[in-house]
Amino acid sequence: MAQNVETCLKNFYASDIYNGLKSHGKGGWLEVEEFSSFKANSFSVTMAEVEGIKGYIKGSVKDMRSLLKDPENNVPLPEDQFAQGEDEGIIFRCNFRKVCRG
Repeated sequence: MAQNVETCLKNFYASDIYNGLKSHGKGGWLEVEEFSSFKANSFSVTMAEVEGIKGYIKGSVKDMRSLLKDPENNVPLPEDQFAQGEDEGIIFRCNFRKVCRG
């Protein structure tokens, strides 16, 4: 599993997306907390939608942290503590297939 995580991180840091992000100075970055609303391409995002996104992100982080034996040091629970996947379509695309299938 660690090798898959390492591969994902290496791919991200080698990606055009990351290179694009690096080209913007930190002064041009906004934190989600700073948004009251914003317009992206041809759609607008309201503060209520931003709040919903923030709630979703916080819930995801909480869920991920619940799978850590030692959150301070980012140490996961043993593999047998993770729920097994049942949907083969999802498992096929999962970088953690070994854990998903059990």
